[in-house]
Amino acid sequence: MSEPKGAELALENVSEGRYRLSGELSFKTAEQALATGRDFPLAQSLCLDVSGLERVDSAGLAVILEWWRLSHLAGGSLSLEGPSEQLKKLIAISELEPVLLG
Repeated sequence: MSEPKGAELALENVSEGRYRLSGELSFKTAEQALATGRDFPLAQSLCLDVSGLERVDSAGLAVILEWWRLSHLAGGSLSLEGPSEQLKKLIAISELEPVLLG
């Protein structure tokens, strides 16, 4: 996997059902992220290691929420590992702690 530069997002399949995100999950990368997320095995338990994200904005949070929604519709689940303080604050402001950090 190459290291992301600027407004890039890298997603690495670490093991079955576990993915590591790095770079930026934002308005600039949301379309790419949604397309990449279509390859997730949505009907199983997914763990997204978000500790490598340098920046997440509201569009990035919307992407995570869409992945969560699609996973639940398929009968799976999605959890976040290692969210930054910035991401935790964004989740709290959006009142999504029970959904994404529960």
